[in-house]
Formats: sequence, C-alpha cells, structure tokens
Amino acid sequence: MSVPEPPESPSTTCFFHTDRVTGRRCTRCGRPACPDCLHDASVGAHCWECIGAAQPSRRERAERSVRNNARDPLLVTKTLIGLNVAMFLVQVVNGSGLGSMFGGGSSVTNFEFKYGLVTQGVAVGEWWRLVTSGFIHFGIMHILFNMLILYRLGMDLEPGIGHTRFATIYTASLLAGSFGMVLLDSGGVGGGASGAVFGVAGAATVALWQRGVRFYNTGWGPLLAINLVLTFTLPNVGVGAHLGGLIAGSILGAVMLHPRRIAASPVVGYVLAAAIIVGSFGGALWVAHAKYPHCTKIAGEIYCPR
Repeated sequence: MSVPEPPESPSTTCFFHTDRVTGRRCTRCGRPACPDCLHDASVGAHCWECIGAAQPSRRERAERSVRNNARDPLLVTKTLIGLNVAMFLVQVVNGSGLGSMFGGGSSVTNFEFKYGLVTQGVAVGEWWRLVTSGFIHFGIMHILFNMLILYRLGMDLEPGIGHTRFATIYTASLLAGSFGMVLLDSGGVGGGASGAVFGVAGAATVALWQRGVRFYNTGWGPLLAINLVLTFTLPNVGVGAHLGGLIAGSILGAVMLHPRRIAASPVVGYVLAAAIIVGSFGGALWVAHAKYPHCTKIAGEIYCPR
C-alpha cells in the first residue's frame, strides 16, 4: 500500500518585494522578508519597516540632543567662542581686509562702526553697541589671543562652577567693560572680548585666593598682572574695558564662588550680578548722553554738532 506524499507548502514571498520567494521572516513582526529587507539585530533579524518604527521621533531626537549638549562641561565656553568666531567671519565678509585681519590695518569698516562701541552712538540710543562690541575683534591676533585665554578659563572654571554661573560672570563682566569704555572714552571704535575675559580671569583668581592659593600661584594672577601692565603701556588698548570687566568679575567671583557660602548667598550672587548688569547698562547710556548731549541721529547717521 502506497503512502500519499504530504502536500507542498505554498511558496512565501517577501512582504515588500512580492516577486521574491523567501523562507525568512522578521523576528519582530513575523512577516516574510527577503535578505535585502532584513537587517541583523541583537536577536534575529528585523525588517526595515520595524527598524524605522523603532526610531525615536524627530522631537524626541531633538530633545535628546539638547540633553546631551547640556551635559557638555564646556557648553558656554564653546558657545561664546563660536559666537565670537562667527562675528569675526561676518566682519571679514563685510570688508575687513587682510591688513585689518592681521592687526596691521587702521581703517574701520562700516560694519565695525555700526556694531563696535562708539560712545556717540550709545548717546543717541544705540544701546546694542554695549553688547555687540564684546564680539567685535580688530585682527586675527586680537581674536586668537582672546579666544585662547577664554578656552583655558573655561576648562579651569566652567566644569566646577556650572554653566549658569560661568555665563552670568561673563555677561556681567562684558557689560561692565563696556561701561568702563564709555567712562574712559578715548574716541574711535572699541571692541573685543577682553573685558569679559578679564572679568572671568579675575573671578577665577579671587576664587582660588579665597581657597588659600597665593595670588602668584593661581596661574591667572600673574597673567592678569602682566596684561594690566600692557593695558597701560600699549597703544589702542581698551583700558576702560579691561578695568571694568576685571572689577565686576572679581566682585562676583568673591561672592558667587566663595568656598563657604551661606544658604542665601547663591541668590545674593545672582542679584548682585543683575545689579551690575543693569547698572552698567543704564550707567553707560547716562554717561554717554551726558558726554554728548547734542548728538542726534538723522536718517540713520549720527550727527554731533560742535
């Protein structure tokens, strides 16, 4: 007696490439799939649709990116350097020639005149100069020197004190430096991150000194002393910016970075920083107007009759 053969199982085709016969299936959804549609996974193989469905949404990816960036210990330092470099590139695009880029030119472009610190401009209400001037640099050596020091300061200070306090000290020092420039106005167009950098260096020096480190062993103390000497001896150096930034940063360093803070002192530190920022901003506007009360702005141009 003959035994009947079992019926042949129907051939199975790939869920996507319907003209391809396959004996494999996605271990996640169970659908038949050809080798081109399957990708090895930790367990089995998944089809490309299941892999796509498992990916986080665009919003989730953006939120994850923000969280990862927030963990960068030098987030503020890198952001500030990026802003300064971007502004310098914009200066170049707007006419800063090779001579100016390497510190050899004396001319100022229209862009630098518009966003640099010109006290007469502040006197007619162009308040943004107090901020934008802190990102204007006159020459490749100017920005290179400031950014190198800022990066070193960020490496030493930002991971220890956090993003918020580092950014607060930098901002307050920048505006205090602009106020100092207006107070000691010597004419021309001012700019550079030196005031803010001096302030952060002053804060670091004071913080280390409060922890028992001698001034000349802090690393930043001797550099500040040398730069202060150069400030008063070299031409075309923003004395007011350096002094204003240094004073503001040192005061904030003494309060915000004190090793034995009382419970309320973090709040006190931020209140003090806000007072310095508002006082520097308002003081610069008042002093500029008091120095140049007759300056006016007509059709976008500044006129200061004698």
